[in-house]
Amino acid sequence: MKETGKKVLKILRIVFIVFTAIIAFSMLLSAYAGRVNPVESARPALLGMCFPILLTLCGICLITWLCLRQWKIAIIPLAGMILSAGPILIFSPVNIGSHTLSDDEKPRSFTLLQYNVMNFEDIDGLQCDDNRTMRYILNTDADMVNMQECSALEPFQQMPWLKPILDEVKKKYVYRDTLFHDNILMSKYPFTVVTDSILSHSYKNGNYAGCTIYKVNVRGKQLMIVNVHLQSIGLTEEDKKLYHELTELKKLDTYEDLHDVKATLLTKLSLAFKRRAGEARMIRDYIDTCKVKNLIISGDFNDTPDSYSYRVLRGNDMNDAYSDCAFGPTITYHANRFYFRIDQVMYRGDLKAVKIKREHGGASDHYPLLTTFVWNK
Repeated sequence: MKETGKKVLKILRIVFIVFTAIIAFSMLLSAYAGRVNPVESARPALLGMCFPILLTLCGICLITWLCLRQWKIAIIPLAGMILSAGPILIFSPVNIGSHTLSDDEKPRSFTLLQYNVMNFEDIDGLQCDDNRTMRYILNTDADMVNMQECSALEPFQQMPWLKPILDEVKKKYVYRDTLFHDNILMSKYPFTVVTDSILSHSYKNGNYAGCTIYKVNVRGKQLMIVNVHLQSIGLTEEDKKLYHELTELKKLDTYEDLHDVKATLLTKLSLAFKRRAGEARMIRDYIDTCKVKNLIISGDFNDTPDSYSYRVLRGNDMNDAYSDCAFGPTITYHANRFYFRIDQVMYRGDLKAVKIKREHGGASDHYPLLTTFVWNK
């Protein structure tokens, strides 16, 4: 019996070593999947979405082997994590402490609220005169509010539920984009719309992609803000229902149901990856022709950190505000069990992000990001 037990343990050890190696290697591939253009192959992009899960499993393997004092085997997951350090720190930065503005920095600071407002509808279905999302925005008192899924704020034909607080909005944000597109900026500083025609605006099957670019005068300094909303997956209500059942580990009615969920998700995800790749390239090409020094790219990317579209827009000259200021991973989308950080804030020029906070206010399917910037002296 003892010999049998030893053989079983030996087999289990070998199986766990192989499992550890597979997880570490898969995580490494996932970490750099964003380097592959989805137009050429969408499979790496799909693997890239699994990065948080693979990173967690790799960490569990590392801790397990360390607890078992198997130092040599622990090198396998440790090496994978070291080689993936760059993408890991983008996904889960380790900035300790919170920045407090000094008296010298306060006059040079401004705040930007990044928020997909879901057309100011309420994710909980609540109807009230004081819209929860707009009330949150007003209470935040950000200097600029960069919004997606936000039809023209005036004359409110599309959003009559905002009429009761229109006067407050006008008083706080004197400068508002009132053109008819879904990427809208409200600001305490004067701005002009540079263009909103880089991407074709399409609402087919609930999908939307758009980009509006603004030139803002922030206390005498010129700042370009690129308000981005890249292609969504475009799942129907039936797709979401089946996915919800799958993630609840409920038994679907038939094998065909499971196959349908898988086929639908993979097909739509692959198509969305490819479209976002093209959209990101068009936006980046336009930005490069402008040759603007002070620039913020903010919006709903519908893609994860270090994805291909993220890498294209960031290029080699943009900083990630979340990576620069935050601690640990976060999510900005919380509906339909797709828990990812798909809202991003990037910047370059004579400014620096010193603080970013994922907020819980409002009633959208996205969480807002509030970033504090300081101009250099």
